[in-house]
Amino acid sequence: MSNKHLAKSLLISATIFLVGCSEIVALPTNNSSALLNITDLERNLYEVVYDGLRDSGTLNNQVLDDVLYLIAQDKFGTYETVLTDTTKEDLKDKIQVRIYEKLYGLISSGSYETRNRFYEERFANFVERQMYRLNLGEGETPEFNEEYLIPAPSNVSIQDGTIVNEAINISYYTNFIRGELIPSIYRELLIEEYVLTEDYSSLGRTYARKVNYIALRVSDNYPEAVKYLMDSFIDQYILAENPVGEADLEMLARAYKGVDLTEEETDLLIDAGLLGEGVDKTLRGELQDEFDKIKLDPQLTDKTVESDFTGNGQYTPEKGLLIKEDSLSKRDLTTDGWYIKNGGLTSLPTAIRDRLFNIGVANALDRDSLLDEIQDDTFTNSSTQTNTFVRHLNGSYYLIPQTSQQGDNRNFLWYDAGSRSYYLIQIEEAVNTTKMSKTSSANYDALREEGFRELVAGEIAKILAQREGSKNSSTLHWLEEASLTFHDQAIFDYFKQQFPDLYDTEEND
Repeated sequence: MSNKHLAKSLLISATIFLVGCSEIVALPTNNSSALLNITDLERNLYEVVYDGLRDSGTLNNQVLDDVLYLIAQDKFGTYETVLTDTTKEDLKDKIQVRIYEKLYGLISSGSYETRNRFYEERFANFVERQMYRLNLGEGETPEFNEEYLIPAPSNVSIQDGTIVNEAINISYYTNFIRGELIPSIYRELLIEEYVLTEDYSSLGRTYARKVNYIALRVSDNYPEAVKYLMDSFIDQYILAENPVGEADLEMLARAYKGVDLTEEETDLLIDAGLLGEGVDKTLRGELQDEFDKIKLDPQLTDKTVESDFTGNGQYTPEKGLLIKEDSLSKRDLTTDGWYIKNGGLTSLPTAIRDRLFNIGVANALDRDSLLDEIQDDTFTNSSTQTNTFVRHLNGSYYLIPQTSQQGDNRNFLWYDAGSRSYYLIQIEEAVNTTKMSKTSSANYDALREEGFRELVAGEIAKILAQREGSKNSSTLHWLEEASLTFHDQAIFDYFKQQFPDLYDTEEND
């Protein structure tokens, strides 16, 4: 049994209660029992492990985690209750999304891959090393997935479980999910509950933005390729009166990567001049250019390239090309989701980031105040509805720079010389204090629909809950509300050290 699981087991016997000021050490009821069924084994007692856990601090940390988990269960209901209570469907869905997100985070870490391919058996071994048995029927032999290529993250496919269920047999890991992931999720939800109920006013001040952007770096080999591709995409999908399709930046990213192209992506590349007879200026094409430097004649081959494509002789060049294609396929050239100004989207160039988090962007995205340049027949180039921060084009909002060349209809295509990259920034939501107000007649519920403000609040709270300040304030709040007492002096001393305002010595004596 691992330390954390033994600590949990011991904690069941050593609950929290402090009597008076004298030192009281709560011992498990089986403290003098044998750990192993072996006679005459020196120090074969539970107290040896328990004392070690207390002295190392492991038990103290585990107690705090378990106390917060118990508080969360009391507030939200146990996981078993949530699963069966029809009034908690929203909470059940939220927890399920978190399960998928955490599992994706684990399986996409690269720890269970060989040459970019995921092997479920390696992940299962990790789970069992955490002391969780796989959930198998009697006599059932697990059938693990092999050589699965985990794609670049996509919010939809992660949250609906598509990727996770393709990569692993999720039913095998029920014990792991309930024992490891659920307590972590509950503690996260507890912090978010604190933010929503005790620090709600901070949400509007975060300048939160929901964005989707792509960044394509200019190629050394084909320096014109990215600009041509971006221009074609903008003309066909954004500025066209009858666009070819939705302005999907993921599709644009897949096209530029050039791996396993769809007909739509191929057409875009051909129109942009990146693909044709003997021409391939995608990232996959650049790989092929390098691969072609490998020759059968040892005198003609590029030895450096050959070494790179063969892993210094571990496999054939053709195998190496497939490995590199897999790596390219996994690259994520887009970023999407909710971000706040303080610490969010720091990978963006400063000029773009500052512009994005400007209050003018939030004021522009009221939906009703900015006409769609393409779809609204009443819009004209001289319309007073134009905005200096964003453009509304075929249903999407695009960030524009403070200054741009006069007459440039593609002025929302950014270029940053420092990173040598082109950017397209789609903005789905932009928060300000008025939109997040519970009482304003111009809040999100009024601008969108009833309940939308709470949805946005939940997204922002999820971000804030990851910050140490929110974690500490939340813990302090819930411990104070719980009014704990203790019966183990070492644990009490730990809590007193961590939270002196709550567990002052004189007050507790």
